[in-house]
Amino acid sequence: MHQPQPLEPLKMLAIDIDGTLLNPQKQITARTREAIQAARQAGLVVTLATARRHINTRGIASTLGVDIPIILYDGALILEHPNGHVFHTLMLQAEIAQQALDILVQHRVQPVIHHYYALEEETWTGLEEFDTPSVTNYLTSSQTLRRFPYASCCLGQPDPLRIVAFTSEEVVQAILPTISALNCAWNMTPLGSYHTAELSIMHARCSKASGVQTLADSLGIPMSQVMAIGMAITTLRC
Repeated sequence: MHQPQPLEPLKMLAIDIDGTLLNPQKQITARTREAIQAARQAGLVVTLATARRHINTRGIASTLGVDIPIILYDGALILEHPNGHVFHTLMLQAEIAQQALDILVQHRVQPVIHHYYALEEETWTGLEEFDTPSVTNYLTSSQTLRRFPYASCCLGQPDPLRIVAFTSEEVVQAILPTISALNCAWNMTPLGSYHTAELSIMHARCSKASGVQTLADSLGIPMSQVMAIGMAITTLRC
């Protein structure tokens, strides 16, 4: 009889935040905190891999004692923690970003464009005409907000991390066929933290999984020794 190959020893743990690390009250339970501490004491390296920005991830990372880079913006940005220095980026090309933005504007959806400069997150967007209560709520939480005419939001500008849209699921479904024709990756959350559907548009090779792969490679850890919780990666330990 063929004997199954033994699992390689686990060396790295990458955890998503919303819907995984946090409970429905957006809290880390004592049991979860203790489990992560036990994993770190056992010699595992532990990181976070999230769609979130640094501003609302760094506190969680510090609470858990994370001391390696954290994966943010759906894998578009990896920052050293706690100093916030850039470890890795995978930017969306400005020309493709502008094409995606034009599609959103055609559907009267306000584009939210994310950048990271000099240890500071910046949020760019268009003029106020397509703001909604959800967009306004999100923009209020941004550290640095800049508004541009739509025609110059991305063209002639530095490559952004990603573009995000907050709208109804029906509008997202109407947009997706055209977005999918672009040279980009995207993901959609039917109901996000701002009480709308959320569409994120990124570099074609960008994902939380790509961020996990990049970080694991830098640490000399094969993916067969990585456990990802709350996300899909090519090699997943069960």
